[in-house]
Amino acid sequence: MVPPLTIRLFGPMLVLVGEEPLPRLRSRKALWLLALLCTRANRPVAREWLATTLWPDVDQAAAFANLRPVVSELRRALGDQGERVRSIDRNTVCLDLQDVDLDIERFDAAIKKGDFAQAADLYRGPLLEDCSEEWVPQERSAREADCLRALQALGEGALGRGEHEVAIANFKRGITLDPWRDAPRRGLMEALAETGDVNAALQTYRDFAHLLSSEAGTAPDASTTKIYTRLRNEVKRGVSRHESESAKPAPRVSGYLPHPLTELVGREDERLDLAARLRASRLVTLVGPGGIGKTRLATEVAHEVVGEHPDGVWLVTLEGFEDDRMVAKEVASTLEIADEAGRSLLQTLARALRDKQLLIVLDNCEHVLAASADLAATLLRDCGGIRILATSREPLGLTGERVWPVPPLASPSPESLPEGRATLVRVMCGYESVRLFAERAQAVQPSFEITPENARAVATICARLEGVPLALELAAARVRALTPEQVAERLDDGLRLLTGGRGTPAKRQQTLRATLDWSHDLLSSSSKILFRRMAAFADGWTLEAAEAVAGQDAADGLVSLVDKSLVVYDERRGRYRFLETMRQYAVERLEESGEREAIEERFQTWILDLAVKSDKEIVGPDQKVWAARLDAEVDNLRNALRLADRTSETGLALTEALSRYWYFRGRFTEGREHTEAALRRADPDSQTLAHAGALNGAGILAYAQGDLDTALRHWERCLAFYRLHKDILGISKVLTNLANIANQRRETARAVVLYEESLALRRAAGERHGTAMILSNLGLMRHSLGDLGRARGDAAESLALFREVGDDRMIAWLLKQMGDVAHTQADYGEARAFYEGALAAFRESKSDNGIAWTLDALSLTIVELRHEDAVSDLQEEALRLFNEQGDGNGQVSVALHQGEAALRQGRYVFAREKLKEALAAYGELNDPQGKANALTGPAELARAEGDFEEYARGHREALRLRLDIGELPAIATSLEGLALVEDAPRSAAHRLAAAESLRESIGAPLPNFQRQAHADAVAGIRERLGEAEFAAAWNEGCEAGWKETATRALIGA
Repeated sequence: MVPPLTIRLFGPMLVLVGEEPLPRLRSRKALWLLALLCTRANRPVAREWLATTLWPDVDQAAAFANLRPVVSELRRALGDQGERVRSIDRNTVCLDLQDVDLDIERFDAAIKKGDFAQAADLYRGPLLEDCSEEWVPQERSAREADCLRALQALGEGALGRGEHEVAIANFKRGITLDPWRDAPRRGLMEALAETGDVNAALQTYRDFAHLLSSEAGTAPDASTTKIYTRLRNEVKRGVSRHESESAKPAPRVSGYLPHPLTELVGREDERLDLAARLRASRLVTLVGPGGIGKTRLATEVAHEVVGEHPDGVWLVTLEGFEDDRMVAKEVASTLEIADEAGRSLLQTLARALRDKQLLIVLDNCEHVLAASADLAATLLRDCGGIRILATSREPLGLTGERVWPVPPLASPSPESLPEGRATLVRVMCGYESVRLFAERAQAVQPSFEITPENARAVATICARLEGVPLALELAAARVRALTPEQVAERLDDGLRLLTGGRGTPAKRQQTLRATLDWSHDLLSSSSKILFRRMAAFADGWTLEAAEAVAGQDAADGLVSLVDKSLVVYDERRGRYRFLETMRQYAVERLEESGEREAIEERFQTWILDLAVKSDKEIVGPDQKVWAARLDAEVDNLRNALRLADRTSETGLALTEALSRYWYFRGRFTEGREHTEAALRRADPDSQTLAHAGALNGAGILAYAQGDLDTALRHWERCLAFYRLHKDILGISKVLTNLANIANQRRETARAVVLYEESLALRRAAGERHGTAMILSNLGLMRHSLGDLGRARGDAAESLALFREVGDDRMIAWLLKQMGDVAHTQADYGEARAFYEGALAAFRESKSDNGIAWTLDALSLTIVELRHEDAVSDLQEEALRLFNEQGDGNGQVSVALHQGEAALRQGRYVFAREKLKEALAAYGELNDPQGKANALTGPAELARAEGDFEEYARGHREALRLRLDIGELPAIATSLEGLALVEDAPRSAAHRLAAAESLRESIGAPLPNFQRQAHADAVAGIRERLGEAEFAAAWNEGCEAGWKETATRALIGA
């Protein structure tokens, strides 16, 4: 039997009256009222509480006034079920739920009686998933917590019964519901382990730890970590036991494998992985730079697998040998194998080891690489039971060799640490580099520990040293006499700071510099030259960049440096880089060579060439490619700008070439700082084209941040320089910029003259991109003046030209501009389509400024389309981006639109705050258009509160500003606003008629949100005047026109 009323609150809200969906409601508040009553099933609810809950930003009287029509609308929509919404007395409302199928009622009952399976089935998704009302999160979180409790109980029960798949499904659903909780992760780990898939259980923990670290700056709790540690230890014990049981004869531990004096910190996953690789391959080579921990890791892995080699595990240290013949001798000596007459030592070794099952650890092969490779090749070929684990700074180069680069230890990012004191320490101690630093620091200073006070300094040390174990150990040794903060401050001279003391295992590792000297000495002379010249790069380089700066064919040399672990190669990005300590060492070598200045000049030349080419290409079809190229070189660009202190012309040329990129990426503040610095260094009497270009770039970036006075000063100087050099395109470019300022300051006549002069120069030169840019600006100006037909035509022609030249960024801006025109024309569907197309294009090109302005504009269209729930998210994202860019114009625009949206939603407290903020900011920016828009918001607030005098004052002031700047659509809005509170019906009719006539003439229909108030006003005036008198007054208003009517409205006539 179909229930008379079905209500689903889990997931999107669904209401069925019988089998029919609830009719569309005029106000979603009626739907949320029903939901709110459902959460208080069958209980009387105070009207006062309902009103203040549904309208929290409205005073009590207004909230009561809002509630009455909403209750009536809900009853009407429910039809014959409307009588369930009962008024027990004049102060309360109750929803009768007898025979109603309400999912949360059944869910709550199931939870109460412990029927967790039914509760989990009823939970289709978050409570009221499509509702953003302020009261919902509390109700939602309570049911979510109940569902999580049910899923956890179901999972644990299934696990106890051995129903592993059921347990896994419930735990996974719990993780999906709340990915931040430990309990379902622990359950999933246990369930996966019970099925035998321990690797999946361990991976569950790693994924969770990565999520918490990267997204929340925290770590799994101690109970979760304990399960991970237990499972990992079980894996290690289980593997060793399995292997030892299958080996014949029974293993005997023999060989030469010293026990380290200290515990290996971290590397648990690496140990397991390497042990598995060593079982699958007979030759595994650990490679990496000096100090990365190759020997220590190899020794630990050898201890892990010692039981799997009946004839022992033998560590052969090749450090200190420079004669290739010593390799075989050292192996023979370590394995206690004597020479045999008539055979080479290599043949003797192969003969003696032919039937043995053993592991040889060949440590430090790099300086006797050829002999090590020969030995390994012979033994692996002739002795089937031998495995070799080698460590080297470059591979042995043998067929079948498994090369395993040793990674640095995981390090925290100092900028991403959590704020909470306890959480901060727990997160820090989850990083292997931090644990190593702490343990080694405690060895020299027993009282040392990671605390909230020193955590950020330790994080800085670990990050700057990039997790290199030797560097961390040497830094930790300094804690004997320095605080972590003092150590961190001295890392710029890390090679001098990081010297070791007694007990360092090898002489070559007593200082980090000695370790690097050891590697450097093994290079050929040409490789040494390439190595030091790469120090010019601050953060990585490409092959082409290396060849430009080094002045030589670099391909083979870079391969050699990568093979020797002196340079890191990122195959995905096609870039090379140094580890930080290696870069500092290379800088020292470059300085010692006496060629630093020459190499840095080459570096600057390469950067300038790249920037100049990018400046041209960034407005063409490959703009994304070129913007990405500059993104990859950001630190190198900054280094080049720092070096440009030496030559002012280079600095000017570089900032000119980069200004478009900075604007493209929304990096206004950084660009201004560099450009203004270059201009300050320049000769004050200079009038070069480079100086003009830098002035233009500085003006563009100042304009982007709303600093019109600075932009105007720069552009006027720039125009004089370009006229001196008769640079036609430069002149046109600056004329357009000056026109933009005139337009923003509402100096319309001046703006038109400047635009048209600039457009004529561009058309004469056949320069399509510049022509398109000026047409776009003209369209923007005509739009603001209400010339919507020509505004749309200019924008359409501009868009076509930008498509011809392939400027994707400007195509996106023109789509946004077309959306603005469509919005003013009240074609909100078309406006939304344009905005969404622009937004997708901006996101693809990573243009944060374009994204922000489009989100801001789209939020207004969404309001008109009555999709209020999405508005705040759009505006908050826009504001975040504007804040990051320091875009003052954008910040105030969002504040205005947030206030307007809140005003329409009845959130008056928030609306007042934002509109006040916008009004003050537009006054400081000297923006009369913005100020006029901001004045109408507080006026509407005053009207809602019954202060009609203040309402009229605000609209009159806005009208005065709009008349001064000639903004026709907004003038119509002001006339309509003043008509609503005009006591004299004939004057009100005049204003409405003049506004309507103006709207018809410019093609700007009344916005959606104003139409009901407008219709009510017209009906009221018609009723007061009578049909004949109303028609006469309407005709009078049309004949008088908007100018005369507006002038009379300003004086209250």
